[in-house]
Formats: sequence, C-alpha cells, structure tokens
Amino acid sequence: MDILKEKKALITGGTSGIGMEVARSLGQLGCDVVVVGRDAQKLLEVQRTLGHGQGDGRLTAVQYDLADMEGTMEWCNDMWERYGPFDVLINNVGLGFDTVIDADPTDLDYLIRTNLTSYMALAGIFGQKMIDRRKPADILQISSMSASTKEANSSAYVASKSGVSGFTEALRKELNPHGIRVTLIEPGAVATPMQEIPEGEKDNLVDKQEMLRPQDIAGIVTFILLQPPRINMPVVLIKPLMQVI
Repeated sequence: MDILKEKKALITGGTSGIGMEVARSLGQLGCDVVVVGRDAQKLLEVQRTLGHGQGDGRLTAVQYDLADMEGTMEWCNDMWERYGPFDVLINNVGLGFDTVIDADPTDLDYLIRTNLTSYMALAGIFGQKMIDRRKPADILQISSMSASTKEANSSAYVASKSGVSGFTEALRKELNPHGIRVTLIEPGAVATPMQEIPEGEKDNLVDKQEMLRPQDIAGIVTFILLQPPRINMPVVLIKPLMQVI
C-alpha cells in the first residue's frame, strides 16, 4: 500500500460520483490529490468532506472548465508547477447526453470538448511532462461500456466515449515505451448523479446487482495503481452482475 504514499494525482470530474470516490481512496493511501471540477460549491463540499481526517494525503480542489481549450495549455502548466510533478492522471470528467437527433450543434461541441477533447489535451500535455520526468507514471481514462454496447437514443454520448476508447489504445502504444502505463476503464451502470433517476431507485438497482456503486470503480482504480510497474492493464470492463449488456 505504500506504493501510493506521497505520490501526486490529478483527477478531473472529481466533485461527485466516481471521481470523488477515487480521490477518497487515493487520499486514504497517502496520495496527494488535486480534484478538478466546474462547480465552485461542489468543490467546497469535496474539500470539506475529504480535506480533513481522510488519510495522510493532501487534497486540493481546483475550479476549471475543461471544455475551455484556449486556456488548457496554460492551465496544465500551472497545475504541474503548483501541485506536481504528477505521478497519476485520471481523466474522469463526463457529461451525459442522449441522441444527436435535433440536438443543438453548440451543445454537441461542448459535449465533445468535455468528454473527449479534454482527455486528449490533458493526456498529451501531462504525458509529455511524464516522459521528460523519466519516472514510472499512470494515465487512467474513465470511459463507459456504452462505447461497446452502443445503445440507441444515446448516439452523442456513445460517440464521445467511443472516441476515448480508440484514443486510449493508441496512446498506450505511444507511452508504454517510456514507462508510462495507460489504462482504459469502461464501467457499466453506476449509481452516480449522471443517472437521472431517484436515489431510492438507484439503491434498489444496486441491491438487485443491476448497478454498481462509485466505490466499486474506485476500488478497481486503486488496484490498478498498486500493481508493479511491469504490469499494464490496457482495458478493464466492469459491469454489474445482473445488468444485461
């Protein structure tokens, strides 16, 4: 467990759901974590919840809209200088979206910049810094099994997640020779705020083993990061036992 002690990780989409639980788990293992989100109030809540008494790791909450491509290069450099150098990048930010039918092109553009382009930009910028640092590092991309199942009435979301899947596999082949592990994680249904159903119904689906908890994904992330540097898990698919996919 000491593998992660005093290492540094940046997690996007860290104000709720999977990102928040990953931050909690890594902090408990002594990892310093920077959580990134758009909502200032949610960031304050995360800081209050995880910033004290959750382990030896230090937590920092940073407000930034990752769809802002014009400022991304400067922002990444600033994050690296202030809080790095980072050993772990976890791209997790994600917006839900349904079909492209009759969708506003502006909304589609924002979706792609958030769900895909931010993954590419951060992995590219931080990836180069990790190469230059010449130390083992990890980039984990949290995607969705929607990239494989390709459900109807979710074509816009599926497009963004399919892009993450293809990009991550190619990125792994580029970064593995430099000692940088790259892992794609594709969960099935998870009881997060993205699931727009009542909390009681989510609990019922979890009880029926048709939905996962965010803590389940956080446990997988921790397991991956605790493996010896010689091991790279390229793709991890995680589904609820009783979810028909």
